[in-house]
Amino acid sequence: MDSVQNSGAKARRAWGWMLAYGILLILAGWFAAFNPIATSVAVGIMLGIALLFAGIASIIAAFREFGWQAKLVDVLFGALALGGAFLVLAMPVLSATSLVWAVGIFFIVNGAFELINGFKASEDKVWLILMGVIDLALGIYISTFMPVGAQIVTLAWFVGLGFIIRGIILSLLAVRVRGLINQPS
Repeated sequence: MDSVQNSGAKARRAWGWMLAYGILLILAGWFAAFNPIATSVAVGIMLGIALLFAGIASIIAAFREFGWQAKLVDVLFGALALGGAFLVLAMPVLSATSLVWAVGIFFIVNGAFELINGFKASEDKVWLILMGVIDLALGIYISTFMPVGAQIVTLAWFVGLGFIIRGIILSLLAVRVRGLINQPS
């Protein structure tokens, strides 16, 4: 019985922190969405740091007790990741826009698969083909014709929206936890 009361006390303290974190995420999302340059710099730096760690880890992994082919792959990947890290850290905003370009490529690939499935499908054929055409057109625009400035703003909106959605969900969860705590047993 004591552990149940202890859990209830922890939950009472936790819901407030969950709510505060949710609100903080919403505010960070608004900041990210409406400050595209700062968001792009932050995303670029995070991408560069991730590549730096991946490169270092890959080179360290090359010293494992495996065959020379595995060591060669690890060293080559490590060198490529380290080179990419230095390029990304030197130009974080332009490097961050490559993520938007990757989203465009994703839409192209997804649209092609939707078209293929749409032509094969016996049901909902028109909708699959329509979605495939829309995804292809959007992907081609994003990956080839979208100006860099628009890519920076798009990236900021993706990051901002992600934070805002997570913040809303966490805030709603905190309110739900508070409601469960206050219910009579």
